[in-house]
Amino acid sequence: MKRFSEIHDHMISRLQKGLPSYLKYHDVAHTEDVIKKSVLLGELENLSPPDIDLIKIAALYHDSGFLIAREDHEEKSCGIADKDLTEMNFHKGDIKTICEMIQATKIPQQAHNRYQNILADADLFYLGTDEYTYYAEKLYEELKHFSPEITAEEWFNIQVAFMEQHSYFTAYGKTVLRPVKQKNLRLLKNSSPII
Repeated sequence: MKRFSEIHDHMISRLQKGLPSYLKYHDVAHTEDVIKKSVLLGELENLSPPDIDLIKIAALYHDSGFLIAREDHEEKSCGIADKDLTEMNFHKGDIKTICEMIQATKIPQQAHNRYQNILADADLFYLGTDEYTYYAEKLYEELKHFSPEITAEEWFNIQVAFMEQHSYFTAYGKTVLRPVKQKNLRLLKNSSPII
């Protein structure tokens, strides 16, 4: 089995070469950030280094499906991970665990164990940070590529509905990120829907 650094360098290179430039939010920086947040949350949950490595691999692959298409990209990400990791002689059980984590990031998120909780929260970590507006604007810019007719008001309504239905799964998400997310939601509701 290859070390994470080798797997990381290989996949990041593929993402850098293959992701379309109109993916302003689902870019390489997002993947790197989700890996970093996964490690943070995994350490806070007192997971072992091998367990954290599995989560890091899931984070690395979680949006790789965008190399193929936006629709059902989680399933496509699992296919890419399955093929790559099988070739690297990963245990089938570990590959299944990785794919289940990737599936947990599908909106609306559904997480059923600690691994999935961590990746799901790492993926939407930004909602509960002071960087919310920055990432929301990147997502809006990306969305406009797929739906050029979307108005600022429609985007405002999408954001409000999304934040209202979203829940964090980890203890850190519930105690630290959720209060900031609620503050971001209040600020959003009090703002003009003109971006």
